[in-house]
Amino acid sequence: MSNQNPPVFSFNVKVIVNNNQPTFSYTDIDGNPSDGNVTVSVDNTKIIYRLATAVNPEERFDFDKPEITGDTGSDLTYRISADKQTITIVDTDADKEDVCLKLVVSKSYTSPDPTITNKGRE
Repeated sequence: MSNQNPPVFSFNVKVIVNNNQPTFSYTDIDGNPSDGNVTVSVDNTKIIYRLATAVNPEERFDFDKPEITGDTGSDLTYRISADKQTITIVDTDADKEDVCLKLVVSKSYTSPDPTITNKGRE
């Protein structure tokens, strides 16, 4: 077990739909462009994705249950906030694996996957 405090990675997610095709873009907490990917090396790392605030109600999205594959050790858990604008992923980092996490927003739009790479306990 690690003696380190678990880190928290936070991203803002913007979804734009053109011709029924969604584009997901990510920024870090400081507003810098990001790919939303995370490498986990500490138990119970938190990864938080927040939907960007929509100006028009028809542009508002809510998080739905994410698509998670490659999580052979069942290392990931998730929680969606009551307003469905934030999804928090907790990664136990128990196994070495690359987990495919696809964020899903209302209206059935699915992101290309941010990747979570588990280094495993050392």
